[in-house]
Amino acid sequence: EESPLIVITGGPGKAEKRLGVQVHHEVKSYESQFKIYQEVTEYGAVLDDPRTAVAQIRKAIEVALKFKRPVYLEVPRDMVFADVSPLSSVEQVELRVDTGAVSEAAQEIVSRLTASKNPVLIVGVEVHRFHLTQKVLQLAERLQIPVTSSFLGRGVFPTRHPQFVGTYLGGVSPQPLREIVESSDCLLLLGELVSDTSLGVSADRVNEDNLIVCTAREVFIKYHQFQYTPLDMLVDRLLASDLPVKGQIVQAMGTDVSAEIFDPFKQDEQIRMKHVIKLVNEFLERHPDFPLVADTGDALFASVDIRSN
Repeated sequence: EESPLIVITGGPGKAEKRLGVQVHHEVKSYESQFKIYQEVTEYGAVLDDPRTAVAQIRKAIEVALKFKRPVYLEVPRDMVFADVSPLSSVEQVELRVDTGAVSEAAQEIVSRLTASKNPVLIVGVEVHRFHLTQKVLQLAERLQIPVTSSFLGRGVFPTRHPQFVGTYLGGVSPQPLREIVESSDCLLLLGELVSDTSLGVSADRVNEDNLIVCTAREVFIKYHQFQYTPLDMLVDRLLASDLPVKGQIVQAMGTDVSAEIFDPFKQDEQIRMKHVIKLVNEFLERHPDFPLVADTGDALFASVDIRSN
């Protein structure tokens, strides 16, 4: 999820491990809990040695901040109050960057944008996670092309912006929005992987020849893959490039919201979700700065049809 989370948990004591005493934290072995977390973290350590604990804690924090991913620290229960040794040396955590790959990827993206007839920008959730919203907004306005968001990226790009054409969710999206996205000959996806959760699409709905996917540390252009290309550096390089001005602004009204939302109310008609959404949209049009928080499930999917920044 590209989120710098530090998990600190208790674990069986060193004495119990040494004596082979069965404890309730144990699954198969004393290392089970640690091994399970290794599958979902960037770094992990069991703080069972006072001489190395400070270095391990420092490394965990640095990894979380640099990689923007979770880390795991397990404290044996009989080590909580142990006196630790001061830090003797610092191990620098290097986030590998290939500046040549960043430059080449940016050049190829600009080249494909220039050659395209109807490019579309899809803004994903990582744009928010890496604090790139304003830069991506600037990029979109320079390109003057339609902008949509992924489901997880909903609200990252202001939904009332004249270039915003809606949140793309594959087959359940409004037909005008589907036509804009699925007929694009250059689909630039910033900060999101193509998946059923993020875009509601299956592999056969997006033409890989027209797809550019830029994630936290990788860029995929057609069949080319560029590694160690941080998203923030790529966006900076694109902004510094000679970008084409496509001037293809689409009239967004009607592309961003499901058609049934605009159906007039009928006399004595049963209240339905589309009526609620229409009234919420009318309220938010009068109060554009009013915050909207959506619960998971039905409310979250319904919020895709609500025009809220």
